[in-house]
Amino acid sequence: MSVTNIISEHLADLKPLVEAGFWVMGGASLDEPIKEGSGPKINGSVMVAVAENEEEVYEKLKADKYWSTGVWDVDNVSQIGLNLRSLCRGQYRSAHIQTAWAVLQQC
Repeated sequence: MSVTNIISEHLADLKPLVEAGFWVMGGASLDEPIKEGSGPKINGSVMVAVAENEEEVYEKLKADKYWSTGVWDVDNVSQIGLNLRSLCRGQYRSAHIQTAWAVLQQC
C-alpha cells in the first residue's frame, strides 16, 4: 500500500470521529518549525480526544490505519489527561473538556 493511500485512509477514517467530537485536535509533532523550502522534521503525533477512559482512546487508535501499517510507534504511545485552558483573542479562557471544541472554534 502506498504512503498516499495510507494517509488518505487515515484521514477518511478520522472524519466521522472528528465530526462526532471524539477527536478535537491532531497532527504531527515537529522537532522545529517548518522552514521555507524544506519539509517538516516529524518526531511523532499529537491527538486530543474527548473520551470516557483510556481504553476508549486505545480502541480508536488500534482501529486506525496508522496503527495497523506501522506509521505510529505503537510501543511508545503515551497519554496524559487534560484540563483544557486556552488563550483566545487575548483572553485567558477555561473550558470543561466536553466544550473544548466549541471554545477552539471561537478563537
